[in-house]
Amino acid sequence: MPIKGMFTAGACVLFERPVALDKIVDVLTGFNVVKRIDESEHWEFRGPSLLIAFRPKVNGYVSVDTVDRAWPDDMGDPTTEHTVFGAWSMGHFGPFTFPGSFTRAAQHSWGWPEGKTIPERHSAFVRIRASYVFGAADSDLLFPADYDAVVELAFITDVAQAIMKLPGALCYFNPNGESLRSLASVKESLAFAAEMKVPPLDVYCNVRLFNVDDAGS
Repeated sequence: MPIKGMFTAGACVLFERPVALDKIVDVLTGFNVVKRIDESEHWEFRGPSLLIAFRPKVNGYVSVDTVDRAWPDDMGDPTTEHTVFGAWSMGHFGPFTFPGSFTRAAQHSWGWPEGKTIPERHSAFVRIRASYVFGAADSDLLFPADYDAVVELAFITDVAQAIMKLPGALCYFNPNGESLRSLASVKESLAFAAEMKVPPLDVYCNVRLFNVDDAGS
């Protein structure tokens, strides 16, 4: 599947109520925050945000922005919600996100049963998105030559875990892999994966199941 937009990976933390950027700064002391932008013209593309150094030698940075509204699960009507639809089509809600990702993630929340109901309480979210083209020239590559998706996802997940410690945080949401997890569930999966020496794929992506009728359709 080809990637769309400038972001190579991403995840979210869903919140019961909007969270101020200052609060996010307070829990990211273990990361190198290199830039802060408090103003936001179009939340669909970027809310008040921070830029964290990930792999600065290859222009690798992670954007963290806060959005004071619920996740737009339909990704916008192209005739009436041009900005939401445009942001989705350019990957600003995740490079592999498709409409209905939140609904499907809740319906198939096997790794965290409470994920079928608890995330419905959210009214805000924080996006965590990785990119190698912030401020880059048009000719620069979207991926560095030594790109490592697992390392990148691990860094994003570390940022998400820090943010999930804030009051009002409900859960981790990966719209690309349609996965919902509590902080405890994420930690448990990461610990198991480390013990088994395998990537924690169940954090990054979900498994969807369906029933086949007698006719096999």
